[in-house]
Amino acid sequence: MTTTSARPGEPAETVAATVVLLAAVAAPVLVVGSLTGSWGLTVAVVVVVLTGVGVVGYSDRWILWMVRAHPVVETQAPRLFRLVAEVSAAAGTPVPRVYLSPLSAPTALSTGRGPRNASICLTEQLLELLDERQLRAVLAHELAHIRRGDTLISSVAVGLAAVVLSVVTLAWVLPMGPRDDDGANPPGLLLLALLAPVAGLLLRLTLPGAREARADRDAVAVTGDPEALATALRLITTAVATGGAAPWPPLQATRVLAIVDPCRAEGLSRHLVRPVASVTRRAAQLEAMGAPR
Repeated sequence: MTTTSARPGEPAETVAATVVLLAAVAAPVLVVGSLTGSWGLTVAVVVVVLTGVGVVGYSDRWILWMVRAHPVVETQAPRLFRLVAEVSAAAGTPVPRVYLSPLSAPTALSTGRGPRNASICLTEQLLELLDERQLRAVLAHELAHIRRGDTLISSVAVGLAAVVLSVVTLAWVLPMGPRDDDGANPPGLLLLALLAPVAGLLLRLTLPGAREARADRDAVAVTGDPEALATALRLITTAVATGGAAPWPPLQATRVLAIVDPCRAEGLSRHLVRPVASVTRRAAQLEAMGAPR
């Protein structure tokens, strides 16, 4: 194993991107609130403030809840804890909290506001699918996201997307302001029209493919084993294709965080969430890194 020289993410850049995300969701809510009068604007301001505080402070907990994760201690998974400690030391990051998820698909994700309060979540099926070498490579990939600061913006974006999806649902179901002669709810329909695309955009752009590829490269810098990560990606993809998790609503917002999308492509989920990067392309790039020159 080698020690990475990869540069961590820039805090100012990450914070700026997070502020832009918050503003992108807050603006349409405030606009629609102002259209319903002073009372509506007041409610909109309260919603925006509470949402901002909630997603920044608690989005990592929401994400872990949405994948039904539970914390584990070293005595429950000694091999896993040993690998996490070894890879963390090689990557130069604090050891993250470790969670396991019973999700019926092999995958892994990382979350948290920064390296000192980060968490890594793996599904129980992933531990059964991968050998130690491949699991080490997956852990190095997730630690790369933590080290570069990807987890802050991605956790906030996923938290916002979950809130947006909830608001869109409420806007469709609950009355907002006066209804027109046809019984329609113009403010609610306007909010639906404004926020539904925002939710889809957040889910698609939370973790661009460039960041996934960068995390792959950083993982190889830590492990020195591109073949292990390439094999892990192919094994996970094949397992998901033959029996991935059902895309139940709470999971929709978190699936873009996973190293490979754990959900089966069915119904509207095929259009709401798309792969952040071609796993086939990523695996090929990794295999090329390990090819003799």
